[in-house]
Amino acid sequence: MTPSRSPQQFAVWHWPLLGGVLALVACSGPQSATLPVSSGAEVSGEILFPPAAGQVVFEGNAGSFSFALVTFSVRADGLYTVNLPAPSRLPSSGNTNILPLLPDLHLFGLVAASCGAAPQANDPKASDPSARLVLVSRGSFLQAGKVTGQLLPAAQAIGGLTAQELMNVMRQYAYADRDLRVSGTLNCTYKTSGGGTVGGIIKADYQLKRGWNVLVSQTYRASPAGPLSTSLSVGSAAVSVQWRYWPTSEN
Repeated sequence: MTPSRSPQQFAVWHWPLLGGVLALVACSGPQSATLPVSSGAEVSGEILFPPAAGQVVFEGNAGSFSFALVTFSVRADGLYTVNLPAPSRLPSSGNTNILPLLPDLHLFGLVAASCGAAPQANDPKASDPSARLVLVSRGSFLQAGKVTGQLLPAAQAIGGLTAQELMNVMRQYAYADRDLRVSGTLNCTYKTSGGGTVGGIIKADYQLKRGWNVLVSQTYRASPAGPLSTSLSVGSAAVSVQWRYWPTSEN
């Protein structure tokens, strides 16, 4: 995978579009292959600030289409344990380009990113470009059968830093139909909301195993105006994945 140089075509860590209702329907795009559902992976996590106990529908995202992957119950304190099934649908061809590369820009007051006008030798590349993936990077929260909010990956702050430093960690699930490594480096320039720019480096080393994985994005900034340093990896499935509840505009 050599990513497109256009910032609009990089995969990013999703940020909430407040007021929107998540529709778990297939989008138009290339045909998918239907697969038998095999044993999945049991994972645990937490919904932050849920209004009450309810149900969650995780969305499987293959880039060209999305679908409802699994529905499960969540306690009033937001804790859950669920068995993620093997996806019943995968794209008909490789889609390693959907792996997230850019950090969540909003957390750092940034509005856009540019990572070069032409491909570079050190760009992140996939060991097998034909690998097929499904991400779980969003969901719906339901009460009495009604969607009351969206779920998106929560930024987890790292303690022990000075008042000027900022680090956050975000996690999401990813299914791979084979072992896959995506590694490389991007040198980027980020645009601030005030019209200025800051530099940044992204070091990717995704080492996915066949089945379900937890993608981890860690971004560090030493000062409010300093450059960003982002590392991308695969973490332990035993680590809790946190999701932020964002109420819909109707609530």
